[in-house]
Amino acid sequence: FAFRDIPLRNYLMALESWSNKEILLLAIVNVLIIIAMCMRLWMILKRCGVDVSICHLAAYRIASNAISYITPGPHVGGEPFQIFGLIRNHRLTSELAFASVITDRVVELVANLTLICFGSMYLMLFSSLGTTISFQVMVAPLLVLIAICVLFKMVADGRRPLYVFLRQIQKWCRHCVIKSSWATILITGEMRTREILNHPQPILWLYFGCALMQWVLMCTEIWIIYVMIGVPLQPSELIAAVLFARVAFLLPLPGALGALEASQMMILAYLQMPPSAGLAACVIMRARDLIVVGLGVSLVSLGWGSKLRPKITV
Repeated sequence: FAFRDIPLRNYLMALESWSNKEILLLAIVNVLIIIAMCMRLWMILKRCGVDVSICHLAAYRIASNAISYITPGPHVGGEPFQIFGLIRNHRLTSELAFASVITDRVVELVANLTLICFGSMYLMLFSSLGTTISFQVMVAPLLVLIAICVLFKMVADGRRPLYVFLRQIQKWCRHCVIKSSWATILITGEMRTREILNHPQPILWLYFGCALMQWVLMCTEIWIIYVMIGVPLQPSELIAAVLFARVAFLLPLPGALGALEASQMMILAYLQMPPSAGLAACVIMRARDLIVVGLGVSLVSLGWGSKLRPKITV
């Protein structure tokens, strides 16, 4: 639907002027994004006495993103793969692997929702683009953010909301039998999550700092893409483009299929810029995703993660 009114030649022309240096620059930025994605989980595991290299975590995260990319939902779904990789190749207990990966992804989700809310607020109050931001765009992520923060607060205080919820499901559905091993993993996992969340405050700020670094690099990447196709964006325009792209990935669509393209076309149409530039940018983003995801799946399938078995000190 997004591509139907624009000839193929129009947006391919925007890609013809790319040089090898520009492609290399984009590749370097993407490597830095992957490192930023993995730094938080590396710090969490390090605090728990586990030393896993960034390279291995990057392989698991990229392969996890491959699963999340085709899973309908807010870019989640590959977390069990990360947990399995840590258990199989690095001898982590199921509880620690579950707690560390889920904490990592939820901290990332909290940071993403927070920045989406602040970005929407900024555009609504201080930019001419505020008229394109509906109130629901800011309220929906804000409600989800509040719910997640309340859940994490309960876990940090020593409660067991996930286990209680699981037991409630068992009461509602009498034919649903919960294995004792699953319940044990969940209870212990919530206890380990509590330990992670109760680290000193500076450590928690470092976790969120990694998420902020990831956002800065993603904004830099999108700015570079638009500059290279001949459409330089001003700061408020860049924030809008990134904001709409991230909201698109929160929709219940695999890989934000169609939503990403429509979001970029909407922004450029409002800015009175050629919509073909938005589609050209999306073509680059899709190509990047396929290359990175393919690389991650290949590395893990070749058994790269099994070459290093670090010692667990705690």
